[in-house]
Amino acid sequence: MCVPRRGVLCNVCSREAGSCKRSPRLPHCDRGRDEGVGRIGDWLGLDEIRVVLRIRVGAVAVVACAMTVAGCTLFTGPKSHPVTLSVTSDTLVAVVRVSGDITWTQFTLPVSIHNGLSVPLPVDFCLVSVNAASGAVVWAPICASQGSAALPSVAPGATSTFQWQLFAAISGPSAPKWESPTLGGDYRVRLVIDAEEAVLSNVFVISPLAMSSVSARAMADPTQTIPAP
Repeated sequence: MCVPRRGVLCNVCSREAGSCKRSPRLPHCDRGRDEGVGRIGDWLGLDEIRVVLRIRVGAVAVVACAMTVAGCTLFTGPKSHPVTLSVTSDTLVAVVRVSGDITWTQFTLPVSIHNGLSVPLPVDFCLVSVNAASGAVVWAPICASQGSAALPSVAPGATSTFQWQLFAAISGPSAPKWESPTLGGDYRVRLVIDAEEAVLSNVFVISPLAMSSVSARAMADPTQTIPAP
């Protein structure tokens, strides 16, 4: 009897060995080969399957390598900057007071700066800004940047802390302005460290605290007595 050729798993030939010769519609039958003759992989078509699998595995490997390379470029992001800027308090209380037709806010910004560079890092307060969570600048000081020789600096490999006093006019004809319609919220500090680079701090929260004019003067001059309500 004849058996199926490669890739054909069912015997569609007639049981007579010579029927394929008389039936050209069954070209996949192998005349004169009995069942069990030859390697099982030969008539199952495993050689062709192996070739196809090798091609597909190779293509998958190439695509995987390409995706890995692209992943390193697109998803891992830039390496950590050697200079880090941190606000050392999660929540900052901002005092709000009214003086004439101007509403002011004032708060202390405690920061820590680590210099991972091999050279001293000048810290210029005139290059500091407060950014909203969206990235928009809501406050920046009004001052002229000084030469690096007159600035405080952080030594290579060292960490220094600073207590920056921030003043801003929430409303009224004065400056620097607080450029956000609200004071409370999430913010970050941005510090420019050279002509082309800047570092951002962690996120911190500003919590407004309204004060009367008398209380504000008492904070400025501890000798004053706050009258009882």
